[in-house]
This record gives sequence, structure tokens and C-alpha cells, in this order.
Amino acid sequence: MVETRSITTLKSLVARSGFLSWMAEPMYEAERQAGMIDALPIPGASGTRMLTAFRRRSGILPGPSAKLLDELRSLTADSKRIKRR
Repeated sequence: MVETRSITTLKSLVARSGFLSWMAEPMYEAERQAGMIDALPIPGASGTRMLTAFRRRSGILPGPSAKLLDELRSLTADSKRIKRR
């Protein structure tokens, strides 16, 4: 059993490692059309799975992560300037 929030990881495990998963159809439609993943019919089984997508209001990263990235960019830019002198 594997638990992940990454759709890419989940699809990779199903397509390449033989794992079974329960995904909403829009999540795997491209892979199904390419013949990499398919639905497994299970007689008598029924269930609904909702797919919800969220969009952050201010970029992809949370505020603290964006600040850290900005600081790291600043530090690396400073070190490049020092090396050029």
C-alpha cells in the first residue's frame, strides 16, 4: 500500500509497477488513451470519486516557501557577482 498526494507518482505506480488505484476518470484519461492505464471492471462494485482542483491566489508556492526561494536566489546571485570580480 502506498499513500501519496502526487498524481504523477500515483499514475507512475499504476502504469509501471502494476499497482491498483482508484482515480477519477479525468485524472488518467490521457494515459488510458495511450494504452498505459485502463479501468478494471469489478462486477457489483460502485462508487463515486470526486476530483477537485485548487488554484492558489498568489503563485504556486506558499508564502514562506516563496520567500525562501527569493532569498536563495539572492544569495546565489551575490555569490556569482563575487566570483566574477
